[in-house]
Amino acid sequence: MLPDVTPRYDREQVLALAPDAASSNAGQKLASSGAIYKTHTDIQHSDLIIGQCQGSGARPYIIACDLSQPAIKCTCPSRKFPCKHGIALLLVYTDNPAAFADKREADAPVKEWFAKRRDKLDRIDKVDKAQTAPKTPEEVERNRLEKESRQAERLRKINLGVEDLDRFLQDVMREGLATMRRDTNAFNERAGRLIDAQAPGLARYVTELGAALNSGDDFETRFFKVLGPLVLLINAFKNRQYLPDGLIEDLYDQIGINRNQQEILNQAPEQDIVDDWYVVSQNTTQEDRLKMQRNILWGRKSGKYALILYFAHGASAFAESIMPGAWYRASLAFYPSQYPYRAIIRHKEWIPDVQDDDGGVILPAVELEQAYQLWSQALASLPWLNCMPIALKGLRATRSRKHLMDNKGRALAVSLSKMQHLDVLSVSNGRTFDAFGEFDGRKFDVLCIFSDHRSRVSHDD
Repeated sequence: MLPDVTPRYDREQVLALAPDAASSNAGQKLASSGAIYKTHTDIQHSDLIIGQCQGSGARPYIIACDLSQPAIKCTCPSRKFPCKHGIALLLVYTDNPAAFADKREADAPVKEWFAKRRDKLDRIDKVDKAQTAPKTPEEVERNRLEKESRQAERLRKINLGVEDLDRFLQDVMREGLATMRRDTNAFNERAGRLIDAQAPGLARYVTELGAALNSGDDFETRFFKVLGPLVLLINAFKNRQYLPDGLIEDLYDQIGINRNQQEILNQAPEQDIVDDWYVVSQNTTQEDRLKMQRNILWGRKSGKYALILYFAHGASAFAESIMPGAWYRASLAFYPSQYPYRAIIRHKEWIPDVQDDDGGVILPAVELEQAYQLWSQALASLPWLNCMPIALKGLRATRSRKHLMDNKGRALAVSLSKMQHLDVLSVSNGRTFDAFGEFDGRKFDVLCIFSDHRSRVSHDD
């Protein structure tokens, strides 16, 4: 009996997991050349598939994959995650699940990795359940009072920091930008004070102001581009009692008062949006040792987009993961906002492809002119909005990696890598095409393009 008669993932979804184009190409070569052998499924866990690949050493590499997430483990020394061997193993599974029909007990190191992984997920689940477990009325009241006390003390510190920042910015304008360019350390010192005042978001704005003064030609434009939203933040904080609840949440988020995930999950489940969610795009970035994975989902019934963030440190894998190009029936809890976008998956289950009448996935794409209108509306609801998710139709490739054209000949600023540019040229073949990305009113960050209503995510160079 086969472990999975119908593979859970297709080739595009597997290739989208590759950390770069080189790993994707190498994984495909290994899979097609028959380099993956001794493939089997663990006798106790049908989600655990194993294979081997001969490397440069005497001993073959052992590759294992937990299909439930998916998560990959390989004994090779590669620092890429997943490595080319892991990609190859999943490609073999996707192309020929019968290759894993053999069921036998996994080797001890693989069993240990799988057990530790499942134990970690179980502990996370237990913690989540414990934190959401019903509490006595006394505990609820005590927690509420403690939280209000902590918040009041933090707001007091932030209020002092905001007053100090307001005076500093007035002094900057009196002195003039030319004078302040000779003393940009003043901005770093002010940013440090705001960190002490527990307002890291404001500190980031002030640091960007100092950097703008040292940015060379046209520094004035860059300076005022940062100053405008910052002054708006200061005035909004001083008059926050007049703002709607959603905008207050956005204001606090910009200042640096963030809600933790558990607070969001503590919201009434009735507020969740339950839908069939399609993973439109996925990309991973790393700053120092912190990795962040950005997943953007689209709800088929609700028509909403949702941003799901996962974090991991160092070489650790993400505790949770979802597959780009896959469908999940899920319940999403959104962060309170005037423009709800970021969300947390409360629970999910993988489902087979959900197709529209013509056999594909059709996002609600709009023309560029309407995109500008939608951006204006979004910015009116949330003045600090950085970008919005949107699908654009009627685009045409150009020779430049910096521009696309719409069907009326208007240029749209983009920044395509070489690999993305090649994807655009190959998919469009001189014709118009649709693309999904994030738009800030000026520039369109292309996250995937569509061919036959299937999203195709391009890797950076």
